[in-house]
Amino acid sequence: MITVTIAGRDGTLNVNSSAVEKLIQTILEDSNISNAEINLVFGTDKMLRELKLEYFDEDVFTDVIAFRLDDGKQLEGEIYISPQRAAENAKTYGVSFSNELDRLLIHGTLHLLGWKDDTAEQKKVMSREKNRFLTEINVTTLIN
Repeated sequence: MITVTIAGRDGTLNVNSSAVEKLIQTILEDSNISNAEINLVFGTDKMLRELKLEYFDEDVFTDVIAFRLDDGKQLEGEIYISPQRAAENAKTYGVSFSNELDRLLIHGTLHLLGWKDDTAEQKKVMSREKNRFLTEINVTTLIN
């Protein structure tokens, strides 16, 4: 069973929980994962910046961070997304806010599966995979 818990909603972001769960579940099942516990946290820029500094030793704003927490028996992880960064990214890339959240959620989930984006080549490959999921999965809007 794949369980997704969503936290950090302050009332300004009306998240479609079932669409979020379906998106994460589809990506995990594509990688033959049928048991997982995922916590999705919508956090402030400040929160994600502090996490980035603490765990990656980088003092920068970021849009998404993912942490794999399990011991290898069952996938367990946390995905942190900054709605403020998502909104700015959407403007920069000329996409809807919901589409950018889709991309960030896919990106975070791929990181939980072990995908890396440290090099230009890894970023290219990961971007292709994100686009594949965006194309193949009929993503229902993540925002109500």
